[in-house]
Amino acid sequence: MFVSQIINSYTHMKLLLSVLVTVCLFGQSIAQIGDNSKKNCLKQKLTLIQPTNILHDGFPEMEILADTSQIYKSASEIINRSILIEFVDLYYHVQHYLKNTGKIDETEPAYLALTQNQGGYARKGFVIHIDDTLLYKKETPYVDIVTSSIRSGSDRLMSFTQLYPHELSHVLYRLLSADTAQPNSKSVDMHYFSIITDYSTAFNEGFAEHLENLARIYEPDTIIKNGINRDIWKIGMESKRKITGFENDYRYPCRLGFYKAGMLLWYQQYEDFKRYDHSVSGSIKYLNSTLSVSNPEDRLTFRNSGVKMDTTQLRNQVQQLKTEGWISSFFTQLSTGKLGEVYYPSEVYKQFMEDTTVDFVPAKTFKPYQNQLLKYFMVMEGFVRVNSSESAQFIDFFEGYKQLFPEEKDELEKVYLDVSGLTYNRNLPPEIWLMVKDYDHRLLAIDPFGAITVPVYTFDLNAAEVDDLLSIKEISSGEAENIIAFRREKGYFRNLTDIRKIPGLSQHTGDVIMNHNFDEGYFDQLKEPKLNIQAVIIAPVLHLLKFSALYFIIILGILYFAFYRKSRRSIKKRITFMIGWYAYWLLIAVIGLVVSLTFNSPIWMILLLMSILIAFTFILFRKNKTKQKLWLVANLMIGILIGLSLF
Repeated sequence: MFVSQIINSYTHMKLLLSVLVTVCLFGQSIAQIGDNSKKNCLKQKLTLIQPTNILHDGFPEMEILADTSQIYKSASEIINRSILIEFVDLYYHVQHYLKNTGKIDETEPAYLALTQNQGGYARKGFVIHIDDTLLYKKETPYVDIVTSSIRSGSDRLMSFTQLYPHELSHVLYRLLSADTAQPNSKSVDMHYFSIITDYSTAFNEGFAEHLENLARIYEPDTIIKNGINRDIWKIGMESKRKITGFENDYRYPCRLGFYKAGMLLWYQQYEDFKRYDHSVSGSIKYLNSTLSVSNPEDRLTFRNSGVKMDTTQLRNQVQQLKTEGWISSFFTQLSTGKLGEVYYPSEVYKQFMEDTTVDFVPAKTFKPYQNQLLKYFMVMEGFVRVNSSESAQFIDFFEGYKQLFPEEKDELEKVYLDVSGLTYNRNLPPEIWLMVKDYDHRLLAIDPFGAITVPVYTFDLNAAEVDDLLSIKEISSGEAENIIAFRREKGYFRNLTDIRKIPGLSQHTGDVIMNHNFDEGYFDQLKEPKLNIQAVIIAPVLHLLKFSALYFIIILGILYFAFYRKSRRSIKKRITFMIGWYAYWLLIAVIGLVVSLTFNSPIWMILLLMSILIAFTFILFRKNKTKQKLWLVANLMIGILIGLSLF
């Protein structure tokens, strides 16, 4: 429960940063939708609601938006012109599949709640206020989104046209694969594309991210698609310099840390880029690169950011199945491959139709990617459960798919081999979770300064890498590398005592690892950390202020001993001088931060700025050689500090 509470709270904050949005729409059969009635059909499928800020028994009260409102018209326009209309129909077909198979009694529209200060989160249960009557819908799923996301344009990477399929996936997955088990994740890492977490989270998020990719690949509107592709190219190009700067900020601690401090502003775009590029290319099958720095938490933070891949090391099967990016890559390749063209008789698909007696041609009714998604939905309903599995949700899915569609087995396993670089094995090793207590672990990949931490770090020994083991203080780099090398050579650990079989590992180190066995009771009693966007924003600001103050003292000391040591100025004038110089230095530092995040060649911008300042120095103080030298020396030192922090 501790981790699930963290994830719920964290999601709200992360969505404030990236403005994740969704919409779930109720539709009619594709076969029944006429081109001349698109707009009217959408009106029947989509119910837009907004909160009244009143609660009834803990459920938010909602009121239905009129279809004459501008926001309703904006959402409808985007859906009608984009691929979203096709996902509308998929939601409709799943509703009828569940009804026809006896899982639900009635179909009902999907609800989209438009809010002002939160959004992008699938929820369940609300109350509709209609004509002074309260209609309770305690079991009905809905999604809230930030209203501004509808107005922000549809031709951008991770716009409404891709956010909708992502959140739609969560809704459908819960409807198809719901169970009564509670989330039981032992991972304390918040899920991102490249991070190893747990089987359940990885499958849920990875499948959703692959729907984003389908929306990009099959988007019919050329303006929207070209805009998305332009963003993908642009972010990919711009991120190269920021990643280099980010890495150098860790390697060279004397830098001001512009790229670490600005991570909050540039990393989410790179995360969105990875969701497409690394899924399609398949590069996510490789391990994240790490850095040989002394602070183990810095190593973990850099590795978890996933800004670089180690193309010499494949993730093992456990690591891949616990990485949502790999799950996304697998489904992206499968959904866009040959199997989409494999259709079955209409009887297989009739359970997805409102009228099961009407005959139709599946290949003319469903596009290949839709055909593939319908197969997934049948497998999920029959074999996969959101929170419970004796193995892993992906294994449950893979085995269920082969059982329902045995003629596709060979191609399915070929795709797995292509995406993973490994031969499929249904027999996963046991999870062997270790726990490091009294350890301040940074909760978010976008928080390199540790504004929000949890007092514990956990990892599965069969998914661990050197950086994880180094979180245990008593373990050296050599010992950690020895443990990982043994696992790669000999295979997974079957129990924790296998650690004693490692040649060269001391008795003491074996005891240390055994003493870090996962403590369920300790984990369950941990309090939920306080998550707020202000802390994440303030942390890099404080970092810049601290480093700028340190360098100011150095610069001021040089200026003082070079020019003011023998000055007869009063204390008041000297204090005024120091305050003025500190303000000037802070201004240049802030300019350096802005330049680092804005321009593709920031060093040239800083050189231009410093050249202008030096030119002004010669002009303004041409009659006062002492001040001219002072300002010249100061600007040169400041320019060097800023320049070194931009590489």
